[in-house]
Amino acid sequence: MLVAAAQDKLKEKGLPDVDETAVVEEVKRIRNHPLVPKSIHVYGYLYDAKTGKLKEIGEATKEGQAGA
Repeated sequence: MLVAAAQDKLKEKGLPDVDETAVVEEVKRIRNHPLVPKSIHVYGYLYDAKTGKLKEIGEATKEGQAGA
């Protein structure tokens, strides 16, 4: 219930829900930024507010590989 209330507050402020697709797109954006060295690996995770755990997004990890 607390998580749903927090999500509602984020929506009220115009912040979208974050899903795996959004994480992949952000990792791509960071990976391709000219100020991020190609030798740095970029990872993407989702935080589960219910469990407090991070979930690595495999497709984001693949997109963020160094030298990619």
